[in-house]
Amino acid sequence: MFVVDQSGSNGTTDPSKSRRLDAITNFFNKNSANASIEWGLISFQGSGATSLTPGFVPAAEFMAAIGQLESMSDSGGTPYKAAIFETTNNVSEAIKEETESTESTYQVIFLSDGVPTDYGSPILDSEITADIERLTQLADGRLYFSTVYYNVAGSANLSASQRLEAMAVTGRGGFLDASSGGEIFIDKLAVNKITKEPYIMKDFFVYNMNSALCDSGFLGPDSDADGLCDVDEDFYNTKYGSAITEDPELNGQFFNKQNRNSFSPFFSDYFILRKLHQEALPTCTQEEAESDHDHDLLNGCEEKFLVNRSPTGPTLTWTNQMLESPNYASDTNFDSDGDGIIDTLEFFFFREKGAAMDYENTEKLISGISGYDLFKDHQSRIYPGSTDPYKIKVQQIERNDRGENCYTYQQEILPMYEVKSLDAGNTPDLAHPADENVILVYYIMAPENNPNGKGVLRYSYQKIKSAHPQSHTSINFADYLFGEVAAK
Repeated sequence: MFVVDQSGSNGTTDPSKSRRLDAITNFFNKNSANASIEWGLISFQGSGATSLTPGFVPAAEFMAAIGQLESMSDSGGTPYKAAIFETTNNVSEAIKEETESTESTYQVIFLSDGVPTDYGSPILDSEITADIERLTQLADGRLYFSTVYYNVAGSANLSASQRLEAMAVTGRGGFLDASSGGEIFIDKLAVNKITKEPYIMKDFFVYNMNSALCDSGFLGPDSDADGLCDVDEDFYNTKYGSAITEDPELNGQFFNKQNRNSFSPFFSDYFILRKLHQEALPTCTQEEAESDHDHDLLNGCEEKFLVNRSPTGPTLTWTNQMLESPNYASDTNFDSDGDGIIDTLEFFFFREKGAAMDYENTEKLISGISGYDLFKDHQSRIYPGSTDPYKIKVQQIERNDRGENCYTYQQEILPMYEVKSLDAGNTPDLAHPADENVILVYYIMAPENNPNGKGVLRYSYQKIKSAHPQSHTSINFADYLFGEVAAK
């Protein structure tokens, strides 16, 4: 997306438009044969900005837009704010059209010879920074905002050049000062260069999927990892026997501790328990039931059950994005509220349908211990002292010679449970024979420059024998064992 200054000062700095047009056209000609690239063009002058292309378009349509730019007159002020706003609208619309397989990288090239005329007097540089940050956050690490200052020697303004450079730094793009005259080489901005941004680990979890909080308040075996203790499933068949039998939607089935979906492929058993408590389950399609795009062990039907009408995230931007959605748990982000706990575990642990969209809920104290610490140590919320805490300790220690952050990991205890077998069914990751527990090892990582942005989930399901609970066991941290999925 080229965002081009057409203010009146160009009558002095680039009267024939040759520098601006040549810069864009030369770069376009080198890359126009690449069918993977779509192009956009925005002009700004006076008090507003105009999209000369309807968003991002194929090469042939972009050529026509360049001709339109050439025919326009330079006049009026230099409305940076309007130009950034128009760019934001174009990128926002393009992102709405993305699918998981068509996720794009966005390059914005902002060319100007002057200073902004719509950011107050004196100029409010903090507002410019905020507007560019808002733009870059749209694509969550996939947008680069580069700038060019092309005023000419004699009338060049150092503060104007520095401002454009600062804008590029905020936008993680390149900067080119072309005030010495001559051709503007867009290539020097390295807009096609892939950079390696170091990541940090938000937190690290080890979670025995075959244990759950029982109605007694203690932890117990959960053979099918559906969030319900085995002993409770037997009890529910007696307690709710009549209701189950009389409900035609439950297909005459009963709770089966060796089947996560005893009643329906649309909802696992804990959701059915909520239905028996007179809570409505959302309508659902077969396609939704078969989808788990974010690998959080919730299918599309179950995501729609988790609702929070007043969600909170780690940042205002994150919160606003949740408010713009139907307030369901996200089916493209394994950690809807950004607190580090994947949605399915947060729901099963806290038993609240809004917990997965409430960044602050994990800080609430339970018996003097935060919910977050209870989750991480895998302790009962009712009787925290009834089991020994995992005492997981993760510490950042160094960077290696590739610039990666490195960590140490320690854990004192990992209880095992005697469980029945589970076949592959709808969730093959959780399948295990009778003498094994399934341990989910996972962490969420985020770029250093955007620690509160949506991250990448790295996860590994490991099977550990449960026959000898006191025996020494080890978890394998080989990199090839970890699956990976990026939040959208």
